[in-house]
Amino acid sequence: MIKKDEFEKDMATIDQNLRQLTVLYEDYFALKIYREPKELRAQTEALIQKWRVKPVVRAASRFKLQNLIQRYNAFKEKWDRQLRIKEKEEREW
Repeated sequence: MIKKDEFEKDMATIDQNLRQLTVLYEDYFALKIYREPKELRAQTEALIQKWRVKPVVRAASRFKLQNLIQRYNAFKEKWDRQLRIKEKEEREW
């Protein structure tokens, strides 16, 4: 059985991580920071995978989880696309 407190805490953490990752990746691509935020991204991915495989009974909780997963996937595609462009530009130098 899913613990409501644990679920809510993890959803809040995922949401906070997504906001933080957005800022960090913007800074990374603007060359304000020099290290890609891989650790935070991996932590967020792990939390998403943890809840993706568990059945969520309440419709509101399931909606919240799916919304966060969709947001993460959209950002992930954007970041991966920008990383490919950045790597291509670096190789051309």
